[in-house]
Amino acid sequence: MKKYIEKIWPAVFNLIFPVKCLGGCGRYDTWLCPQCSKRLETTLQPECPICRIPQFDNHVCSACRTQTPLSGLIVLTDYQIPLIQKIVHTLKYQFVTDLGEIMGKMLARKIKSEFTGQIQHIKPIIMPVPLHWRRKNERGFNQAKCLAVSIASVLDWPIKADILIRKAYTRPQARLSRAERLINLKSAFELKRGVVLSGQKVIIIDDVATTTATLNECAKVLKLAGAKEVWGAVLARSQK
Repeated sequence: MKKYIEKIWPAVFNLIFPVKCLGGCGRYDTWLCPQCSKRLETTLQPECPICRIPQFDNHVCSACRTQTPLSGLIVLTDYQIPLIQKIVHTLKYQFVTDLGEIMGKMLARKIKSEFTGQIQHIKPIIMPVPLHWRRKNERGFNQAKCLAVSIASVLDWPIKADILIRKAYTRPQARLSRAERLINLKSAFELKRGVVLSGQKVIIIDDVATTTATLNECAKVLKLAGAKEVWGAVLARSQK
């Protein structure tokens, strides 16, 4: 009976919740068609991820390097675009994990363009922002891991999804003010015992960044373990 249910469940699910392009074009069989995905294409002005002053690249500027362990931030698109808001919400709260693969591929291309000519002998490690085990049980999956798996597959870079641990069960960042977000995640992450990242370049993957508090706290732990560079890469950056 169990095998029978597992076999027919995808068909039943698709019948109740049919796969339909989130762009509103009416096309079925895909969550995001090529035509609608073009609406996510936007020319983002390179900026320092901390002070957000425009500059020629996405590195942390010299004035902000003492404030963060992050080396830079790669952003796919602007969170002000309604379509990316719909995509992120559908991925996280409607459990459409297929979107993680689709959006991961798009973010992978952005990451590759950022690091063109910089990758030599050692490939960067892809690492998703972890969920606390209680939050993961509530949601059933980690959307950042879905993105990271897709990115690592496209780029053929190593992924380590289980060495960074969220040890504190914190309040959701989206519900907090800017000041509260910066405090909420203090000492929330740790690495598995014995992990050493000497000389490694690590790219932390998440869905949305606002204050970069989450990425900063992850980067702090990774730098203490010896990582040479820690970058963040997200689908979108919010202004709030």
